[in-house]
Amino acid sequence: MKAAVDGVYNDKFFGSAKTDQGYHKRLRGVVQNTLTRFEEDMRSRGHAYTIVEKEPGGGSPKHKHNSRDEYIDEVKDLMRRNRGCELPGTFNPLIVGGLFAEQCQPWQQIIHELKDEVLRAVYRTTQAILGYIAVDETMASLLGIINKGIEDLKADVNSKV
Repeated sequence: MKAAVDGVYNDKFFGSAKTDQGYHKRLRGVVQNTLTRFEEDMRSRGHAYTIVEKEPGGGSPKHKHNSRDEYIDEVKDLMRRNRGCELPGTFNPLIVGGLFAEQCQPWQQIIHELKDEVLRAVYRTTQAILGYIAVDETMASLLGIINKGIEDLKADVNSKV
């Protein structure tokens, strides 16, 4: 497991990276590739709406498109409606937080997808390692113990997510 996590794939257990079976044993590589896809997902799907220079004539249900001018008008209206004790010419800082919260709504789903994919990779690699080093009679009970530890880590990750 240490070699799979550290990315040192010189043991014959890892096999060829050209095969799916060999690739899935390389936990560090799988997680790094998953994080790269996560970055792309956040960039492409991680916002509730897109601000464009000119109105493109619509949008998709998941990505509302706003022209820059339309968005500025919406924010100005929001600022007028949320006036509080701020000085004239300044704005209520809570507006920024509200706009941010609205814009980042897709993050939760993307984060949960990432978490689930990484956990699947951990389970898959763990099972492959146990299948390689343990006899069938002991593999099931060892897998139960290890899966319990992974479930504990999963609960910790879920609370942080």
